[in-house]
Amino acid sequence: MDESPVVIRLPLRRANAYLVIDERPILVDTGFPGDYPLLKARLSAHRIRPSDLSLVVITHAHFDHTGNLPSLTREADVSIACHPNAARNLRDGTSAVVRPRTLLGRAVRPLISLAPKPQPLVPDIVIERETSLRPFGIRGRLLPTLGHTDGCLSLLLDGGSAIVGDLVMNGLLRTKAAHIPLFVHDRAAWERSLRGLLNREVRRFYTGHGGPFDREEIEGLL
Repeated sequence: MDESPVVIRLPLRRANAYLVIDERPILVDTGFPGDYPLLKARLSAHRIRPSDLSLVVITHAHFDHTGNLPSLTREADVSIACHPNAARNLRDGTSAVVRPRTLLGRAVRPLISLAPKPQPLVPDIVIERETSLRPFGIRGRLLPTLGHTDGCLSLLLDGGSAIVGDLVMNGLLRTKAAHIPLFVHDRAAWERSLRGLLNREVRRFYTGHGGPFDREEIEGLL
């Protein structure tokens, strides 16, 4: 198989999930609670059933990315992979701490407390360091990319694409432009993570909100 893995954006109500298809399919993130029928419909449009998935990757433990894990795991016996700190949140039924970067972030933060409380679950695979996705049929790697939270992962795919969760996001007003996320747990770690991906010659960044963004747009954030 000479072509790169195929990345398919699955737009849900408030966030993107991604279907990655190579030798086998995997899912990245699951959307806001209550989006499971829509998520299933998006997968079905590409002839994928939940039981076909070889892995579900959670980029970080915020409810708009983990919201449909309970429904998915009830229907399909599929492994979940995440960062160790995200694993702690999943086990405890909590969301990762948000640290607003801007006035808008501070205004939005109280609304987050109104979100449904996550249902606790135990992930199968904890990713502490760069890890190959070959065992799951994907030519690529998982790697920690901290900064937005203290428990973020990105997928670095052969061919120059990366799925980065909320390491980068669209602006709420300029929806087609790349922005630093509203919430940044550690600015220095965020910069290291983004520079690390750029140093690996990533050309296309797929994000949890908006996107995708080309390399030149991401370089402009640093």
